[in-house]
Amino acid sequence: MWNSFKSSFVSFFVNEIESRLEQVIEDLEDLATQSEVIGLKKACHARVGSGSGYKLSNTSLPNESVMYGRDDDKEFVFNWLTSHTDNKLSILCIVGMGGLGKTSLAQHVFNDPMIDGKFDIKAWISVPQEFDVLNVSKAIVDIIAGSTHHSIQHELVQRRLKEKLTGKKFLFVLDDVWNERQSKWEDVQKPLLFGGQGIRILVTTRSEKVVVTMRSEKYLLQVLREDYCWDLFAKHAFQSGTNPQPDPEFMEIGKKIVGKCNGLPLALKTMGSLLHNKSSLCEWESIMKSEIWDFSENESDILPALRLSYLYLSSHLKKCFEFCALFPKGYIFNKKCLIELWMAENLLESPVQKKSPEEVGKQYFSDLLSLSFFQQLGKEEGVFYHARPSK
Repeated sequence: MWNSFKSSFVSFFVNEIESRLEQVIEDLEDLATQSEVIGLKKACHARVGSGSGYKLSNTSLPNESVMYGRDDDKEFVFNWLTSHTDNKLSILCIVGMGGLGKTSLAQHVFNDPMIDGKFDIKAWISVPQEFDVLNVSKAIVDIIAGSTHHSIQHELVQRRLKEKLTGKKFLFVLDDVWNERQSKWEDVQKPLLFGGQGIRILVTTRSEKVVVTMRSEKYLLQVLREDYCWDLFAKHAFQSGTNPQPDPEFMEIGKKIVGKCNGLPLALKTMGSLLHNKSSLCEWESIMKSEIWDFSENESDILPALRLSYLYLSSHLKKCFEFCALFPKGYIFNKKCLIELWMAENLLESPVQKKSPEEVGKQYFSDLLSLSFFQQLGKEEGVFYHARPSK
């Protein structure tokens, strides 16, 4: 009896699922036909390594004018850039864990007025995690030529790059490099070797294997000293025109939270921004005592301080930020367009009826920006990139 019942149940289940799948496929085919009728075309998503549709971001301008506790680091990199060497091409990798401020250090050096005039060409290239030789080469060409190179042929792109660089002294910053395959780097490097004497390539990376791959010098970036940690945290947590002097009780909890950030500038800035909007001492204590601090970066796949700041977002902000997971890493977006996408997905519900969806969207965007979930692309009006939600 049991075997008979089981056989009948399985047969019913399979038939039911099969029927539903057939209906789903039929509906999808119908939608595809409708899209062709009204002229919709398949979008070219900016996926890593997807060819001509992929655009590398070039965020060379620093997000903040002041860098806490990095004067010695900046001086070292600056001296390396300007020192005399017999090598035609010199490479320096700034190595350190995520959130340590490698990119920020490179940005401040890259934009230092004392660098102006020392190189014929300067270019900033944000490198995707999937290191694609053609895309990286095209990104360099686009930046130094000031126009988009549409060729999909590797040979033509590298020939163009050679023409632009021959005999020139240049500085390239390759930000966030993960490539550990020497053959790929050597392929990118070929046209660069036609440059003049004194070429410098500054690299930021989390992987020490990249140093070996690129045969470069290494500069290991350290965590911030304790006093600088407090200065950075306090700037974001307590800065206020109405109350410049922090309450001692908040300061006491704040110092404990600073200790949990382990000297990581990004964590300090993010936690300071999060707590700036928390006026209750209980809220500060709750964050300080959270169990998430016990997770390591490897266990949680994201810095505990950054993950904690996400967990404490209100539900409406979480939904808006999670929506940004549709964008690939390094994707540059327009503020107005993103708000319109939020509106289309009905994510901008306001408890105050007087506010329009546009106004609500602007407020949500401003809230996420203040918490460092979004970063402005230099000083370019309305253009941003985001800290991609962890998978």
